[in-house]
Amino acid sequence: SRNFKNINKGKFHTEKGEYNKFAWNEAAAVKELSVLDRDRCNLVKYYEVFEYKHRTFISMEMLDISLHDFVIKRSRGPLALCDIRVILKQMFVALTALKSRGMMHADIKPDNIMLVNQSQQPYKVKLIDFGFATSPAKIPPGTIIQALSYRAPEVMLGIPVTESADMWTLGCVAAFLYLGHHLKGIIERTWVLKTPAQYSASTGTVIKQSTTITDKYACIDDLAKHHPQPNTESKVKDTAAFLSLLKWMLCVDPVKRITPVEGLGHRFITMKHLPEDPAVDCYTKSSCTSMEVCPLLSLENEIDSFVTTSEIKRNSQQSGGRSRRASTFNNWSFSCPPLPKCLLTGDHQIVGVSFLYCRVFTLQYKMP
Repeated sequence: SRNFKNINKGKFHTEKGEYNKFAWNEAAAVKELSVLDRDRCNLVKYYEVFEYKHRTFISMEMLDISLHDFVIKRSRGPLALCDIRVILKQMFVALTALKSRGMMHADIKPDNIMLVNQSQQPYKVKLIDFGFATSPAKIPPGTIIQALSYRAPEVMLGIPVTESADMWTLGCVAAFLYLGHHLKGIIERTWVLKTPAQYSASTGTVIKQSTTITDKYACIDDLAKHHPQPNTESKVKDTAAFLSLLKWMLCVDPVKRITPVEGLGHRFITMKHLPEDPAVDCYTKSSCTSMEVCPLLSLENEIDSFVTTSEIKRNSQQSGGRSRRASTFNNWSFSCPPLPKCLLTGDHQIVGVSFLYCRVFTLQYKMP
């Protein structure tokens, strides 16, 4: 894939080259999403799709820089929580819009979320690259989607996926913005099937302790240790609210994972945990100023412009419903089991082997 700018027309073009099928899949997704207000839904605007000399071109609006390049440009400095909040709120709106059309993006990562114009509209973002976007029902179990280090557990296990897989990847993006680096290494080639203690007990070999930052995380709360420490009560509360949201976004069970509409109502986004009067607290004032790029409307008004099903509105009214949801891993059989056989061990650990990769998921945390 090669990106270039047409200076004369002021548009952004993507040449897909030999991957024409992805370009036309993207074109089909764009057509499906054309009924939406793409500015309000934080989705990139497309102008036309055409072929020239056996190559496919997609013409779209000019944007600024991807979140990945933006973080690199900042020397991998983590973003402030008030800026992460702005980005997440816009992406929750985007995912809600996609779900209203029965679609999932299937490739959310920092490269595919772009700043619109950082100098004039700080942290105004749009979701781009719909080459893999489709209805979850059209994705056969076991299909490899999503970037490796952003891949949801259900995708790794080869069981049916839903739009919830997009929420997992967005959670990984949130962690990337909070830390300044990926939650798990993209080019990892060493996979863990036992804990160091278990391996040493069974083989007698002493394992050297890893010194990488990501291997120092025993739980999601540990992420706060590698971020500038909050020095006010408001920042402490905001950090707790962010980690609470992140836990729900990275919930291993996709059925219990937070939905986009529920995300819009989470206290980290609504800022209900912060003082009501911004004038009495500098941090709250700064947070409210940052959110001006995407004003906090009522949840009903926020999705009225593109919601086409009653299901989403019902979800926004639910409270405490997660405990009543049935576990996906209890309901689904592994219809496309790779070898060796996938295993589920305990509430917080999944041991699974995908068709190309094998990884142990060890996510241990207390749900908020």
